[in-house]
Amino acid sequence: MGITIDGIDLGGGIQFLIASAPTESLKTYPQMGVSASATDHRNQYLLTATRVGVGDSELIMDVCLFDDGVGFRYRIPGNVARSVSGEQTGWNLLPGSRVWYQPDTVTYDETYRDALIGTVDTDAGGPITVSLPDEAGYLLLGEAALFEYSGMTFDLDAGGSTLVRSVFLDDQTWSKTGGFSSPWRVTLSTSTLDALVNSDVFGNLCPSPKPLSLPGGVESHWIKPGRILGWGGAPHGPPLPYESCLRYIDYAQTLGFEYILV
Repeated sequence: MGITIDGIDLGGGIQFLIASAPTESLKTYPQMGVSASATDHRNQYLLTATRVGVGDSELIMDVCLFDDGVGFRYRIPGNVARSVSGEQTGWNLLPGSRVWYQPDTVTYDETYRDALIGTVDTDAGGPITVSLPDEAGYLLLGEAALFEYSGMTFDLDAGGSTLVRSVFLDDQTWSKTGGFSSPWRVTLSTSTLDALVNSDVFGNLCPSPKPLSLPGGVESHWIKPGRILGWGGAPHGPPLPYESCLRYIDYAQTLGFEYILV
């Protein structure tokens, strides 16, 4: 764990780490998808790391423990502009783990591939799925509640390293007024892929829709779920000709798809 604020790694110089008593909560809320409702059962902690040296005297983190995962985020105090230039967030995986990843960090439009951890050297777009050794289960590494903050990329290192590091390729530095929190850094942990896909943790860690823009929640009358047909174009190539767009619309109608992505 660690975040670089105003050029200083607040994960360094740590002397003490204090965890608050847990606060347990249980609630359900409506959602769209396979299930009509989601369950948010969590124990929430506040971790306070006291540190020495230049910069802030503390690093404060929110931690949420769920039945099938954990999320944590950094709190950055103050009321003036703070410069963020990266994090030291990382995951040490068990030796023998296999990672499923895709290396396109520009458009996230690549085929997923798998490799033994420590045998591939690349940056990868999230999320990262991990198959634990000895059929011990699965992990999924990602982020939730990403607002006004640079998106996180995952760095996989070769040479026997089991560390998956966070890197930020879109921005070298960005500024936010103090009093903000980073996005949640999330790790799902399940025994089956079915449980991994159907976890509610990411939704639990994202804020509820704003009533002004979604007054009816998932029941808003203008939300009409459907299947969509789309195609590639820019930035990997020139846009499709007008006649090709018409053909795709015909294809969508033939397939019975409700939507077309232009």
